[in-house]
Amino acid sequence: MIDPALLLLIRFRWRAMLRKTVRGARSKRGIVMFALGLVVIVLWIAPAVILAMRGEKGDVNQFRALVPLGLLGMCMLSLMTSAGERAIYFSPGEVEFLFPGPFGRREVLAYKLLGTVMNVTIGALFFSVMALRYTTSWFAAYLGVALSLVFVQYVTMAAMIVGETFSQRAYTRGRKVVVYTLGAMVAVAAGRIVALRGEARNENFVTLLRESPWLTYVLMPFEPFARAITAETIFPDLAMWTAICVAINAGLFAVIVMLDAEYRETAIRVSQRMYTRIQRAQRSGMAQTSVSAGGRRVPRLPWLGGAGPIAWRQCTNVVRNGRSILMMMILLGVAVGMPAMR
Repeated sequence: MIDPALLLLIRFRWRAMLRKTVRGARSKRGIVMFALGLVVIVLWIAPAVILAMRGEKGDVNQFRALVPLGLLGMCMLSLMTSAGERAIYFSPGEVEFLFPGPFGRREVLAYKLLGTVMNVTIGALFFSVMALRYTTSWFAAYLGVALSLVFVQYVTMAAMIVGETFSQRAYTRGRKVVVYTLGAMVAVAAGRIVALRGEARNENFVTLLRESPWLTYVLMPFEPFARAITAETIFPDLAMWTAICVAINAGLFAVIVMLDAEYRETAIRVSQRMYTRIQRAQRSGMAQTSVSAGGRRVPRLPWLGGAGPIAWRQCTNVVRNGRSILMMMILLGVAVGMPAMR
């Protein structure tokens, strides 16, 4: 299904990333940045670890109810922002050597999917530590979080590939009908959430939201991942829910690979745009979500002893990177709110 050379390339990429990290930490600047990053990580996860070691457990049922909602929010956020473009992002070297190489579209896509599985292992480490208060074992939390992150990545990529297939094959009125129908469904769902929020005066909003029949069906694919994260025993709870999660991810993997979509042109276009943003971020120190501000400009501010130009630059970054900052604030809010949740 996938050429052994691509598997070897994945292994070399991991070795290169590790070698780059070690070499970067040898310089003075690298040592300072590594120390600052380590301090931030420790400050981030230390409260959760301390509370877990002291035996102060949170509300497991509420956490289990929140996980599907969080995964749904991550999927929607990824699809609605430029973060979804990373699902089909290939580095310039991959575009240059893999696309014209002796590999089929599906093999290159499988390479990307397997690389995604490898990449989430590090992110799952931090999120699993944050969830220690609501789980019985770190192993269950790590395994469930890793599978959840893979699921979010696969859903995003599946949506991108399906959208590409849809745009290639459905230039009919039926396409507009489907799009408008989905938009109406989203609008109705949003209205229902607002209505439930107004009704939740004396009740827990999360409980009221989860008990609504329409949302139960929407969150059904996310439920096994919440069960795996909060599994009370290795056998049979964790084993059963892990098998279900693996089956779901494997099904998404098969669907993505089997879709005969010519995604490479889109991938090249997205990869060029992403690479430009990375280059701009390395020069300016700020992640760029767009090359230009889309016509939006911040008026010049007074000098104010040098504070005006600094404030102007920060405001310009906010205007140009609104989606990136919004996503970062949401993730930080979740990270900060989880230890405080009872």
